[in-house]
Amino acid sequence: MINKIDVYNVKFGDCIYLHMKDRGVLTDCGSKSRSTLNRGRNKVLVDTMIEGIMISDPMRSLVVTHFHDDHYNLVDRFPNNSFDKVFVPDFFTRYHIRIQLYVLLMAPINSSIYRFAKEMLELIPNISIAADDDAMVWFGKKGDNIHGMEVLWPDPKENEVKRLANRLRDIFLDWAKDHTDSSSKYEVSDLIPGFVVQSERDGLFRDRIEKSVPLRLAAG
Repeated sequence: MINKIDVYNVKFGDCIYLHMKDRGVLTDCGSKSRSTLNRGRNKVLVDTMIEGIMISDPMRSLVVTHFHDDHYNLVDRFPNNSFDKVFVPDFFTRYHIRIQLYVLLMAPINSSIYRFAKEMLELIPNISIAADDDAMVWFGKKGDNIHGMEVLWPDPKENEVKRLANRLRDIFLDWAKDHTDSSSKYEVSDLIPGFVVQSERDGLFRDRIEKSVPLRLAAG
């Protein structure tokens, strides 16, 4: 049962704190304005917010709804051992991490695809700073329950998780084609086997099989 809800002003971002019967639940805490919130009066406001959360409940959980950094990049401002339970979306299978690492290894660091993959993988180390050393970390999906609240995303039955991974891979392919070298002995299938991807056209996703093409990724 939720007794009280606090919604904090973190500029362009989200930070909601739920006061429940036996604990507090921080649901997202991040902002696109993080740099602004790290200085001056804004820093004082964030520090005051965190201090208030820390003294309001002896036991606290952290829930991150998805991997965009404006939903989690202020969590590392909390002290160590702030949360004994951490809930994140079930989006970190071996398959998904492999795709993200391919992009981080091969794409230029100033490309949008690199930043996209980096946001995904930075989620866990960023929030782990504020978690207890022996915190329970739970990967949730639609239908699961968090402190009496139903999880609505991701939905494995609708392949939403796979769709996001395929979209990441589709963006990677578009970038890779701009770096094609006809003399290369490598093919896309050598890098990422089983290339079944989805692309967005007029707001709809359609399946397609991506043919292997000669490919060598430029260094920068």
